[in-house]
Amino acid sequence: MLRKGIPDIRYLRAEDPRIASQMLTLDPWQHVSPLPATRRDISVVLDAAEDEETLGDRIRTALGDEADVIESVEMLGRTAHEDLPDAARARLGTQEGQVNLLLRIVLRPIDRTLTSDQANGIRNAIYRAVHEGPVMTPRIGVCSISRVARRWRARCVAAESLVSSRSRRSARPRACGWT
Repeated sequence: MLRKGIPDIRYLRAEDPRIASQMLTLDPWQHVSPLPATRRDISVVLDAAEDEETLGDRIRTALGDEADVIESVEMLGRTAHEDLPDAARARLGTQEGQVNLLLRIVLRPIDRTLTSDQANGIRNAIYRAVHEGPVMTPRIGVCSISRVARRWRARCVAAESLVSSRSRRSARPRACGWT
């Protein structure tokens, strides 16, 4: 514990893989945040010669002081221009010698939680820093969860109006969870 600088003995019994992996070496202790992570996936167009190390450098440079909130950036997929369907090529505006990367960004600050707006701002800054295609509008509109919520609300309103329009029998409208 002293050699690694572990602040609390309970860390020795922790099952979190981020902590357990640190117990296998004598490297100095790196603090692990107990706060929940926020995940964002983005699709960017890059030069085919771009490697992961320079991509990480571009992200860290773009975020500056906020770079410490990034826990990981993982490449989920890499598709060459030639392998993309025609519709995707048109939408992304890729050209010969470029690739489409799907990146998963995990944000987890050590000392605070992030709001959705803050996480989206970081995602947009990363997108602007690494995207080399002509399309520069990350989707920041209504998320799919909001669309699902609107559909459920509409269904509940329709069901309640249907029940109330019937001859007020003993049927009572069911609570659908939306107010």
